Amino acid sequence: MLGHAQFAQELAKLAKDIRKIAAKAPNEATVATNFELKLYGQVKHRLQVEFEPVKEQSIDTKRHVKKGRLDSRIGALVIEYKQKSQLDTPKVQAKAVSQIKNYMEHLPDDFKHGAVGVLTDGWRIKFVSYSEDDSFTETAFEDLSGAHLLRIIRGVLSLEKKALTPNNLIAGFCEGDSSPAKQLALALYDALDTHPTGRSNMLFREWQAIFRLAHDDLSKQKAIEERRSALAEALDITITKGDNETEYKALYAIQTSYAIIVKAIAFKVLTSIRANDTAPGFAVLAEGSTETLRSHLDRLESGAIFRQEGFGNLLEGDFFAWYCTNEQWDKHIGVAVKQVFAILAEYENHHMFDGGRVQDLFKDLYMAIIPDKVRHSMGEFYTPPWLAEQTILEALGTTRPKKWTALDPCCGSGTFITSLIRLVLEESKALPDGAKLREVLARVKGIDLNPLAALTTRINYFINLSHLIGEEDEFEVPVYLGDASYVPKPKKIGKVQCLEYVINTEKGPLNLLLPKSAVDDVAQFSKTMTRLETHIENENEVAVAKELRSIILATDLTTEVQQEIAGLAKNLVDLQRNKWNGIWARIISNFLTTANLGRFDVIVGNPPWIDWKNLPQGYRERIKQLCIDRRLFSGDGITGGINLNVCALISNVAAQNWLKEGGIIGFLMPENLIFQQSYEGFRKFYLDGDKRLYFQRLVDWNKAGKPFAPVGHRFLGFFIAKPVRDYAQGVPVIQFEKKPNDKEANIFPLKNYAHCQRFSDMAHIFNRTDIVALTTGTSTAFSYATNMDEGKKFALVAGECPYLGREGVEVFPQELFLLTVDKTKSVRKGKVYVSNYQSDRSKHKIAAGNFLIETDMLYPLVKGTDIERFHVESSPYVVPFPYDDHTRSPIKSERLTTLAPNLMAYLNANRSSFEEQTAYNDKIIGEKHKNEFYALARVGLYSYGDYFVVFRDNTKWQAAVVSKLPVPWSDEGKRPVFQNHAVSISQRADGEFITEDEAHYICAIFNAPIVAQFILKSSDSRTFKIRPPVNVSPFDPKNEKHRKLVVLSKQAHIDHANPKLMSKHNKELDQAYLALLKTL
Repeated sequence: MLGHAQFAQELAKLAKDIRKIAAKAPNEATVATNFELKLYGQVKHRLQVEFEPVKEQSIDTKRHVKKGRLDSRIGALVIEYKQKSQLDTPKVQAKAVSQIKNYMEHLPDDFKHGAVGVLTDGWRIKFVSYSEDDSFTETAFEDLSGAHLLRIIRGVLSLEKKALTPNNLIAGFCEGDSSPAKQLALALYDALDTHPTGRSNMLFREWQAIFRLAHDDLSKQKAIEERRSALAEALDITITKGDNETEYKALYAIQTSYAIIVKAIAFKVLTSIRANDTAPGFAVLAEGSTETLRSHLDRLESGAIFRQEGFGNLLEGDFFAWYCTNEQWDKHIGVAVKQVFAILAEYENHHMFDGGRVQDLFKDLYMAIIPDKVRHSMGEFYTPPWLAEQTILEALGTTRPKKWTALDPCCGSGTFITSLIRLVLEESKALPDGAKLREVLARVKGIDLNPLAALTTRINYFINLSHLIGEEDEFEVPVYLGDASYVPKPKKIGKVQCLEYVINTEKGPLNLLLPKSAVDDVAQFSKTMTRLETHIENENEVAVAKELRSIILATDLTTEVQQEIAGLAKNLVDLQRNKWNGIWARIISNFLTTANLGRFDVIVGNPPWIDWKNLPQGYRERIKQLCIDRRLFSGDGITGGINLNVCALISNVAAQNWLKEGGIIGFLMPENLIFQQSYEGFRKFYLDGDKRLYFQRLVDWNKAGKPFAPVGHRFLGFFIAKPVRDYAQGVPVIQFEKKPNDKEANIFPLKNYAHCQRFSDMAHIFNRTDIVALTTGTSTAFSYATNMDEGKKFALVAGECPYLGREGVEVFPQELFLLTVDKTKSVRKGKVYVSNYQSDRSKHKIAAGNFLIETDMLYPLVKGTDIERFHVESSPYVVPFPYDDHTRSPIKSERLTTLAPNLMAYLNANRSSFEEQTAYNDKIIGEKHKNEFYALARVGLYSYGDYFVVFRDNTKWQAAVVSKLPVPWSDEGKRPVFQNHAVSISQRADGEFITEDEAHYICAIFNAPIVAQFILKSSDSRTFKIRPPVNVSPFDPKNEKHRKLVVLSKQAHIDHANPKLMSKHNKELDQAYLALLKTL
């Protein structure tokens, strides 16, 4: 009834009648009586439903000394009536809105969240919604119409049902040890494990090719073990180490359960938009036969139910539609899916009661269903909505283009997309619903390579527009499955402009080469590819080719093009013949469409942060040439020139393919992109034809309280566009720092704002500071500076250091190499008793023991944490270092047995542990010097200097000079061995060892406060370059300014623990170093 045209006409007439009387009403009581008699009378007449509103309810408010009074309330629907004159001007309207918001804030807790307020004088009307995050969304004041009355009726009818909110979805599907989501995942896992069909196996294998999990990466074993354990716990199963197949099946089952739930929710919303008396309701499906449910789900999964209502590219037969075929379906799946429908039967139809509130409905549900250890192992850390909005607003700027368009090429669950939709709707609030709908569809689009993410964003998109969709509206959801780092590229067949792409399947590559004219009409292309599925199922190559030719310009149908079409038709039908079909036509449609989306004013998002070395090998090979073509590799093999983060590639590809001439990119990406040498190519940001883009500004979130908690990734907002920037003159940087928690000032932990949609609602919890980032000299790496005056000093400091730092030795495993001397026992014939290192966090569990080892082969160890400013703290550890002086290869075992038989016996007893060294360490050592199993990585001539400048390569920038360190068995001390993270300088550029004065000269420069500031503001603090980019001229003992620095360093080593004296030395160090720089 609610959707029938006749009922809509009756409500339109009713609205006119109400307005007519309201125009002359002498007081608000008359307005209220007229409104309710007519509206509720119509409901009783047509729907046989009676309502009893609560009238004049007393309520405590914060703005009035006495209690306020609500005019009318039914459940969480609050109606406040006003006389017409009380809503005639903006001033009185604002007062009335403030009043109803105040009332809503003080409703009882059991229904205030999700409450909807209606403010009306019978002539005009406004809706105000109260969100779970204690924020309001509101419509504009509009002339009362039948559509407004329909919204009130729908809201009242759904009062006995639950609101479709993120919290309610989690409560309904995820709470309890045997939650409905878990029961569904268990049933799906059992089907996959015990009786999968050929089609199910096909979809599983193709899904598996996308979700390549790391299994053998030694550096990530802990995360891999945690992921495996989390998946096993989620399904109450056992997954043994190395059982990768079970691990994949568990994840596939869990993801499928999530997909089923969100698809069912999409169908729930569809039933509220399109009145269909013949369609079975949720309660009927939950209570009926499992076969009826299966048949319904089969149509739902194929997208047929949505397409017949005019909605394309929503549910289109994906990797998660395997469970509902007649061959795969079983009673356990049926029972579990029935439970899903039974739960959703209790929910109101979303757009009926909550229209206008735009949010990411599924992010929390996804995080509740998919274990966090699993998400984190795949690099999934979702963006808080307030951060997405801030990034979008920063990209749009204060003078945003009229009717701006936006793309999120890595849209995840849809957080950026929903923020974009909200902004478009706010700009379009004066337009009719249909026009608002068309504005959003034309201006907001998304892409994601993850099929689950693309599905989620599509449904989020659809639901957040559901309150605008009329009976006659039809559209395609503009969110596409595609790869933002590998977009179809143009290629000509003769004179015909085509698009070329390769989709890798488990049955081999699917090569696509189609004329661009085929995808010029995106909607038509999508519909054609959907029809193609039927011809493929019929194994009719001729019909497939004919269908493809029908959407290509006649002038493009050359002989060569027709041969390509025939080849594609054959390949698609061959996949069907091999039982490997069901998804490819629609996947082709999505991937090729991404090449024809047009260009956008803003491209925003949070692209995946995945290092090159962590990408699957096949994918690396696929995009390697593209990275070379885009000049993204730095070309510096020593400093990681063949390394890259995939987000750098995505930003470049997105700009090349989708950014308008005057557009801007706004991406959240790792901070180290502005510092590290390996991103030099990215920072130059070349596009085709030697065009370049430039960083316009940066937003620094590193002190903002961990927006991606529990991890503390250092990241920035990057805003990149065409206007040329002289980086030496600085790029503006906005720094946000979280203020201390203060209840009185309404400042709480950042996690309390996880659902806050608007940055303006919580901007008060941050301090904002404006600084600059600039480059110095010929380097493309950036440094932060408080202002340009500091930047000019940094420009002097920046330069080259002719003294090469060397990383410390890789002592592996620590549990055998790190030894402590038992000082209670005396030295016995040149040997001491030692105990091996133990730690609860050790990867290698090696039993503790006491050993008698020759002192000639033991050396004091310097760890990075032992290095202080102008001082090296004596370490409790010694390490066996079985090397002759000035050699890179260890002493041969035969000779070591003679020189140090106890040490050789110790090494032999633990040979298997030593041999577990990684291939990476073996590569560093080199085949020439790996002559014994106890060879150490990073041993060279530099290990044997008389004097060393040592500094840390992470966290704290501080340096010291060291020659020998004390050992328990000798007053003379011994030359130390430096562990990794303790970087040492012992040689000049020509290989000669540095002198003591030379070491102090270098140390003085490194420890000058201006240098420390420069280094810290030129890195992410997690890694410092072993060759610091500091202006250090070769030491000249005759140079007075050099000698001044030597004296200061020697004195500072004496006074290092005296803060008062060090304060004086700091000033002198800066003065002496800057004075030297001015002479260079």
